[in-house]
Amino acid sequence: MKNKDGEEVEYMRFELIERRIAKGERLIIHCAASWNSYYDKKISTALSQIPVSVHDAEVVLLDTDEESSWPALRRWSVRNLPALVLFAGETHLGTIIGCRPAPDLTTLLADFFNTTTQSN
Repeated sequence: MKNKDGEEVEYMRFELIERRIAKGERLIIHCAASWNSYYDKKISTALSQIPVSVHDAEVVLLDTDEESSWPALRRWSVRNLPALVLFAGETHLGTIIGCRPAPDLTTLLADFFNTTTQSN
């Protein structure tokens, strides 16, 4: 999966994600288990098909096996994987659980980030 600058997304330590939230960045936190690449690939493929203009957020990857993230995962209502946790600044916009096809995910992200999408 690539970020909005076209660089490959790597797992990021939870503490770094917390700092980015505190800085007010728009983030899509892709919560996954590093040992389970099946769903990681499915959600990554769907995300890669969505134009950045829909969400204007940076995608970061969080390994849910990292114990320091568990309290936040509970606060963000991450009850299953894969999950996308959406932030605009320090505001938790919501959490999307499960794999979704790119068109459905595009609509959900546009709704959460209050943007519009164009139908083809």
